[in-house]
Amino acid sequence: MDLEELLLTALDPDADERLSAVVELPIGSGDLDEEQLERVVATLIALTEDPDPDVRDWATFGLGCQLDYDSPALRAALWARVGDRGGHTGDEAVFGLARRRDPLAAAMVAEVLEEPQVAPLFFQAAAYLRDLGLVDLLLRFHDEDSDEDDHVRVALRECDPEQRAARDDFVLRLMDLIFARAAGYDPVFYCEKLSLDITLATVKPLVWDVEALRRISGGDPEKAAARVLARL
Repeated sequence: MDLEELLLTALDPDADERLSAVVELPIGSGDLDEEQLERVVATLIALTEDPDPDVRDWATFGLGCQLDYDSPALRAALWARVGDRGGHTGDEAVFGLARRRDPLAAAMVAEVLEEPQVAPLFFQAAAYLRDLGLVDLLLRFHDEDSDEDDHVRVALRECDPEQRAARDDFVLRLMDLIFARAAGYDPVFYCEKLSLDITLATVKPLVWDVEALRRISGGDPEKAAARVLARL
């Protein structure tokens, strides 16, 4: 179905049809123009109040976790779903608010972090919030032997301004070195959520995870750059 058909089907009296439509909406395609995006957002907002819990779940997931969009109406829809017991709807609503760095979401994330078992989604939410007040709660789950991209480690780094500043300084210095020494390879730094990779546009692109480079090089951008350049 095309977008027009999906938006129409999302209003169908049959819950299964509405669910099928909301699942298929092209939320993460990046191909929507401004008018289409606004119509999709309005449809998802309406579906977050659907009587069917699965429809609410998918609508909240799309609205809060997938769309790179923000507005007072969108936040109000997410707040209305906080505490929803249908599937993961309530958790996705909190995550969506944290993803938009809504300061009021920090208290809800802190409450969850006091529990003995925490879903990875809430560590990711903490990372988005960058709230220093969450550090002590996160330390309860910290494991020195965990991987660099471990959700807890990332959340701790983002919530601690000193760690975050050290990461940012490393990235900026590494960028300068790579652009100065490998300009002919069209280096591109891109950020996806909380990860940052370097892609060098060779015949077969080479990709490095910056956090892994920082760990391996002991935080020395010169050593990290040398490691990258040695592969060229």
